[in-house]
Amino acid sequence: MSITDAITSSNMVSDKVVSSDRPHAAIPAGYDDLAQNALTGNVFFNRPLLEAAFNHLAPPSVALATARNSTGALIAAAPVQRERWGYGPISAFQPLSVWHHPYSMLGMPLIDKDKPLEAACALMDALTALPSGPPILLMNRIDANSSFLNVLEEAISATGRTLRVLNRYQRAALDLPETAGLTQRDLLGSNSMRTIKTSHRKLSEHGTVRYKQAATRSEIDDQLGMFFALEASGWKKSAGTALLTIGHTPFVRDVVLELAEADKARLYSVCLDGKPVASTLAICQTDVCKDDVGKKPGNTRTWMPWKIGVDDTYRAAGPGTLNLAAMTKDLLTETQETGTGLYLDSLADSDSVIANRLWRQKKELVDLVIDLKPGGSTAFKPIFLAEIARQSARKAAKRARATLSSQKHPGR
Repeated sequence: MSITDAITSSNMVSDKVVSSDRPHAAIPAGYDDLAQNALTGNVFFNRPLLEAAFNHLAPPSVALATARNSTGALIAAAPVQRERWGYGPISAFQPLSVWHHPYSMLGMPLIDKDKPLEAACALMDALTALPSGPPILLMNRIDANSSFLNVLEEAISATGRTLRVLNRYQRAALDLPETAGLTQRDLLGSNSMRTIKTSHRKLSEHGTVRYKQAATRSEIDDQLGMFFALEASGWKKSAGTALLTIGHTPFVRDVVLELAEADKARLYSVCLDGKPVASTLAICQTDVCKDDVGKKPGNTRTWMPWKIGVDDTYRAAGPGTLNLAAMTKDLLTETQETGTGLYLDSLADSDSVIANRLWRQKKELVDLVIDLKPGGSTAFKPIFLAEIARQSARKAAKRARATLSSQKHPGR
């Protein structure tokens, strides 16, 4: 029996994920309420992104695992799949994982904040019952300082399961619970402001520099074609990762246009003589850190530069830096006017030059390996050790690709 078949027939989990020929069938009733009431919000598992991912990106092996309480209310959910890779001599060991697509940058499952321990335990029980492989769960890109992780560790301990941290890493961020009186210089520092001034001067040597923002659905819709073309104009096209190249523009369009309806998407651009030379699609999670950074519900918005396009012709002038700085300034001004808190998550790799240059704080994330079987399973240790080896090999390959790319595209 496959995971999706098991989820369909289980009392603890339900709602089989379907491929793109059956759109909108994957999200169950009550899911939006759970996302709104989640202990730690995750924009990538909220319905707009998750539904679009199911419709455009998910293979048939992906399923939405859910847990319900005794009254039938949805209290936990996570997209999962049984991994396809093997581990050499133990190729039969295929762990379960919380599913990520290429544009998903956080992995916390949704659990109800009113009874989080009950929800976390119920989700672990539901995942343990899934067939076709060892009871081992990989859970990547988890906010290390989140309330979710605290509750997960409590649930693991209470049920006799095992959790090990596979990786720890950081990415650039800014946490601004109070923004009154702050200036852009306060946030970015004198060195970054000099960098911004230098970039503006260099870009101005080629023409008139202007900044613009698209915030409404119609404004963003009008400019998405431009953004896709810009993103595909440089190194991403030659690398084969541009949205137009791999056919993922319908996914991104569905996501940002629906988020724009709720004022949760923006398109920021730096233009040279009216032509965009750097653009950023930013998305928002309302209250994503409401419990994690001590803010009152309804008082925090987290903005993330999700997709970025830069004209390589002007890359040496730093239009990407100018664009991220303009986005930061705009959101600071907005939150000062509304009296809300602001959290900026770069979503960038830890070695991102632009994000680390401008946003000096860090968001820590962890990758986890969980033995779902109470008391332990024989598969846990070999899979954990094999994952360490596999991750090391991936890091080495990434470094090699980065070195090759820097040689082909100096200054990127």
